[in-house]
Amino acid sequence: MISSLLDYLQEETYSSESANRYKLDRIGGLIESLDKSLANSSRTPASSKSRFVNWILGAKAAEFWGYRPGKLNWHHRLRLRFMSDGYFGPDKIKPLTEATRFADEVNGSHWKIFVTSYAGPQGSNCFVDLYECGDNIKRADEGRVGKALLSFIRRCYATHFRLPLVFAWISDESTSDLFRYLLSRGLPKALRLRLDGRGGFSDYSINVVDQKAKRSNWSREAAWETRRRKIHEDRAWEIECLRREVRGALVGTVMVATRAVIVEDANHKMIAELDGVFIRFNRGLLEIVVVEAKNTRKGASNQALKELTQKMEKLGVESSRIEKKEHYAVASITL
Repeated sequence: MISSLLDYLQEETYSSESANRYKLDRIGGLIESLDKSLANSSRTPASSKSRFVNWILGAKAAEFWGYRPGKLNWHHRLRLRFMSDGYFGPDKIKPLTEATRFADEVNGSHWKIFVTSYAGPQGSNCFVDLYECGDNIKRADEGRVGKALLSFIRRCYATHFRLPLVFAWISDESTSDLFRYLLSRGLPKALRLRLDGRGGFSDYSINVVDQKAKRSNWSREAAWETRRRKIHEDRAWEIECLRREVRGALVGTVMVATRAVIVEDANHKMIAELDGVFIRFNRGLLEIVVVEAKNTRKGASNQALKELTQKMEKLGVESSRIEKKEHYAVASITL
C-alpha cells in the first residue's frame, strides 16, 4: 500500500501534467538565458574555467534560475507509463538526452517530450509526456512523432528487446496507449478508444512489424493462432481481411491491432466498432488503415462499403480514401 501511495504521489503531484509543463517552461527559459549569456566571450570555459564556474554558481543562487513562463502555448497530448513490478521494469534512461534525441528525430519544433525517471519502491519507473504546441509554427510530420515514441519504448526496455516474447509482454500497455493516441489523431470525434477483449489472435493487444519482408511470417502466425483459438467464422474473416491489407501495404513499420477497436462517447456508449485497424509509418508519413468485413455472400462488398463510409462520417473523418474489395472495404487516412 505504501508503494502504491508513493507511485500515486509521484504521478499525480510531483510529475503531474501541469507540474511537468511548468518544468518544461522553466528548462526552456534556462536554456534560453544560458545561450544568451554564453554569447559573451568572458563567460565561456575557453576564456576562463574558474570565471565560468563562478558565474554558474552565482547564477544558481540568483534570479537566473527562476521560473520563466514560456512564449509558446503547449498542450498535453499523451502520457506513456513504464512502471516496475519488482521483477520487470524499464532501464535507467537520461531524460535530457532522450528529449534531445526526440527533437532530432521529429525534426520540428511543434512537439516536445518531457521525461521523468525516478527510483520507486519496486525499481526504476519512467513517464514520458508528449506536448503539442498550439501556436502557428512549423509542424513536424505525424509519422516522425509516432516512430520516435515507438523507438523510445524500445530503448526504455532495451534489456529485454532481444527476448521478443518478454519485450512484447512488458511493453504491451505502453504500445497500446501509443496506438490509441495515434488512431485518435485521425478520428476527430473518437472521444474514447478501447480494444475489444474478445476475438484476439494474439496474447498481446498490438503487434509491431518492422519490415515488409517480415509481414509474411506475421501473417502465417496470425492465421495459425486464429485456427488454434477456434475464433468464430465472422471474426476469422475480419482477421483474414486485415492480414491481406497488412501484407499488401507499402513499405514501413506497421502497428496492428490484434482485436477489434471499440469507439465510445464520453458516457462509455459504443458509437462504432472497427473490425480491423493498423497504422503504418514511413519517414514522415502516418497512415491509418481501417477494415470493414462482411462474411456474407450477397451484396457483402456494397454493404461493407456503405457501413465503412457511414462510420468515417460519424467519426469526423473529412478526408479518406475508401476502396471496395471482395467481401470487405478499406479506408485509408493519411496524416
